[in-house]
Amino acid sequence: MNPLLSHSILLLLFCGLGFTVSRFLTLLYWKLHPVHVRLYFDDERNAPKGWIVVRPNEMSEIIAAIVTLKPEAALIDAISFDHDLGDGYPSGYDFFCMLEEAYHVNNVIPPMLYVHSMNAAGRQNIVNGIDNLNRYLGRDYNCQVLPE
Repeated sequence: MNPLLSHSILLLLFCGLGFTVSRFLTLLYWKLHPVHVRLYFDDERNAPKGWIVVRPNEMSEIIAAIVTLKPEAALIDAISFDHDLGDGYPSGYDFFCMLEEAYHVNNVIPPMLYVHSMNAAGRQNIVNGIDNLNRYLGRDYNCQVLPE
């Protein structure tokens, strides 16, 4: 079948299901050109080069995508955690624990995990958790602490 014709049929189908043309084109682009990303969970700092900052109000959605094995979660190569994420939000350690639980309950393999928190005690808790999970997964590396 002609690729243009097959994409036109998909466009009609998606639009019939309530997708906008721009949403359809975005989905088609990502399907044809997947981009792997590294996520930087932080409430204040900007992400270093090569990372995408994720603010606290977006973190639960990202974790839920990983835990429920949504296809887009496979594009996440790494996550770096800050510990203190502001009032009213779980800590970076809490988000790490959600990923760890998803592994033990649903066998969800998390992406590579890092930490960049300035909170020394919180940073060490996340590092210890990541190191323990890596040992359990058979990964041969210790958690790296990224520059703050």
